[in-house]
Amino acid sequence: MADLDPFEKNKVSFSEARGCQLLFVKFRDQERTVSFSHPNGNCNTCGHPSGLQMKCGHLICPDDILDKAWHDIGNMKFEISCTECENIILMKDIFKFGLPTLEEEQFLTTAITTNYYESQDIQQCPQCKTLCQREKKDSPQIFCVICPRRGKDYYTFCWYCLRDWKNTDSHQVCGNEKCLREKTLALINSPMKDFKDHNGKVVSIPTRRACPRKGCHTLIEHTQACNTMTCCSCKNDFCFICLSQSSSGSLACKSKSYNATGIRCSPAPIQTKF
Repeated sequence: MADLDPFEKNKVSFSEARGCQLLFVKFRDQERTVSFSHPNGNCNTCGHPSGLQMKCGHLICPDDILDKAWHDIGNMKFEISCTECENIILMKDIFKFGLPTLEEEQFLTTAITTNYYESQDIQQCPQCKTLCQREKKDSPQIFCVICPRRGKDYYTFCWYCLRDWKNTDSHQVCGNEKCLREKTLALINSPMKDFKDHNGKVVSIPTRRACPRKGCHTLIEHTQACNTMTCCSCKNDFCFICLSQSSSGSLACKSKSYNATGIRCSPAPIQTKF
């Protein structure tokens, strides 16, 4: 295992990047003025005459390239596919043709890296900040092999609450008060249900969600009515489908810019980490 923490060079912290499925709307709400040269034809996705040819042969305009990147990141993917086929668009091509700002490049890089770690069952050691991979998916007790190499005590922590492992009699229950283990398992085992998103499209999502506000995470179960939920604990308004939160009294995923394409209110994955 490498000692280098790949997040040390990034401004966005590991914990902030964990919430990339919520943060990816941050940039697409902003007005962007882009300039480009030598378009190859009309965009295959929206028809705009600024289409640029990808390696797969499809023509995509800069805005649609970035839209697809935010969409795939929001669905916890670490590879961005073409809007018209399953071929992967390399990050260097997203940066070259999508014309992101420096801040967007920073966030894209961190979010893609984080999504990869999520897919590989990796957590960050709360003591030395090194990335640790658990050997068994059903084992919540994590042993950090780097801490002893740095002159620290042999260290174990809980996969769910990221605190010291206190229970020496169990390898399944960490012994910490308010550990998120039971809450996480409740979300993972949640029944699925068909919902209509803000554009009327039927999507399948879990009936249980945790409030996405940092520090809250109250479990909420959808029984009936609309997709806009209000947390009974912190009064936070959020979309039960994409988990976007209220900003200035309204949900971002209900704005006209979102409904125009219908891709930004995408079903958020089952919440497994907080």
